[in-house]
Amino acid sequence: MLEELDLRPGLRVLDVGTGAGVTAAVACQVCGDRGVATLDRDEHLTAAAAGRLADLGFAPQVVCGSGEQGVPGRKFDRIFVSYTVKRVPAALVEQLAPGGTLLAHVSSASPSWPGLAVVERTADGKVQAELRAVEFATGPGTAWNGSGSARSSVTASPPIRAPGPSEEC
Repeated sequence: MLEELDLRPGLRVLDVGTGAGVTAAVACQVCGDRGVATLDRDEHLTAAAAGRLADLGFAPQVVCGSGEQGVPGRKFDRIFVSYTVKRVPAALVEQLAPGGTLLAHVSSASPSWPGLAVVERTADGKVQAELRAVEFATGPGTAWNGSGSARSSVTASPPIRAPGPSEEC
């Protein structure tokens, strides 16, 4: 997903769903930490991530708040939502700068068909969006640590995945 964002030095990045801070650390390393913001609704996660990021020498803006709201008053060249949403929050689209890209996994009525929303704001400010089909699993037994012989007897086509969380921040 980070490769899909095409991170480059100087880009302003919003990481929605801080978690452990890994995505924010990668964004800081590639883009520089001045333009990076990371957001999570859990104050314990944001505090712990801020500490980890500081230990790595990074000082992005760490925000405890709603992913639905983003970081009001800021514009970003790249926005990455690290959890599944039912719809792309309008506030995040508004915070997308001209030439920017937003990525978010979108749940559907069918857990066997998750989608990746790719939202882009053109240089002239118009918003374009595409919903792509994505495959999360690599094959049968992907998350199962069974024995080799039992594992090789499991077959499925196409690969399947349990639905992810659909709660919005």
